[in-house]
Amino acid sequence: MLSRTIRLRGASSLRNDLTKLTDLAQKWLLDIDDDVRGARLGRSELASKLEALLAQARFVQVRGLPGSGKSVLLRRRIEADLGRGPVLFLKSDRLEGRSWKSFATTMGLSGADLVTLLVELEAVGSNVLYIDGIDRIEKQHQGVVADVVRAVIREPLLTAWRVVISLRDTGSEPLRTWLPDLFRIRPHRNRGCRTTE
Repeated sequence: MLSRTIRLRGASSLRNDLTKLTDLAQKWLLDIDDDVRGARLGRSELASKLEALLAQARFVQVRGLPGSGKSVLLRRRIEADLGRGPVLFLKSDRLEGRSWKSFATTMGLSGADLVTLLVELEAVGSNVLYIDGIDRIEKQHQGVVADVVRAVIREPLLTAWRVVISLRDTGSEPLRTWLPDLFRIRPHRNRGCRTTE
């Protein structure tokens, strides 16, 4: 893919949206503590495993107990992606609205078509949708995530997109209830990366 070897600039009509998504991701990552009493754990094995899974699968779950480092693993992967361009990062406690459209409006995005925005993101930045704490998303905000996931799954222009979620070990079954589309990603390679304390 050309965008992986040559740095592309976003379409001028979407440049503000890409900048806004980058700013939101950077801001929300600061909510995730990256140390334990001042010490940073390497987690290089888990980071390598996540990287390998992303090379094989379109859907990767990062599971573990509360406080086991799931969000930190996502944070470091997102920070690496931000070094190459914009990223789409959704955080359970930062969502607003009942749909992508209402979320985009609340966050100050232009209201551009979601698929168009995702195609542009892939061209100039990351083709991975990151969702932290997906099992903690309040019911009234679940439509925001559902809209993006459905676009990634159903839109032929988005077949290179990947989805990485973090959730507690007990969060998978409730997720299947409100977001069954996520488990239908084809080819069906639902892989997991488990964090431990």
